[in-house]
Amino acid sequence: MKAKDIQNHDDLLMLIAETRDRVGIEEKIAFASFKVVVKTLNPLALIKDSLHDLFSDKELVQDVKSFGIKTGANFVIDKVLGKNKSIKGFIYSILAENVSEYLLNKRLKKAKKEEQGLD
Repeated sequence: MKAKDIQNHDDLLMLIAETRDRVGIEEKIAFASFKVVVKTLNPLALIKDSLHDLFSDKELVQDVKSFGIKTGANFVIDKVLGKNKSIKGFIYSILAENVSEYLLNKRLKKAKKEEQGLD
């Protein structure tokens, strides 16, 4: 209904109701669009989407896991054996790092084969 079609009070009330409905729908659409814009500009969402795209490669994910496990193991060994405190601690920590790296590589290769279904 348009403003020219108003003949009486009932027509005016009908036009007001239609306008309120249309405005309500447009507000919901605008709010949903605003939420999408805010989400796409969110730095955490940008980083998450970038990492999701980056880690879609299985081999890269395996390499990152391997690096994280080895780095964590070396950190614990350094703290426990005191790599920076004495020569004996340094030698023991290097020895422990080499042994742990060998064992971790062996385990990671086995896990990779199991993941690929080669057993």
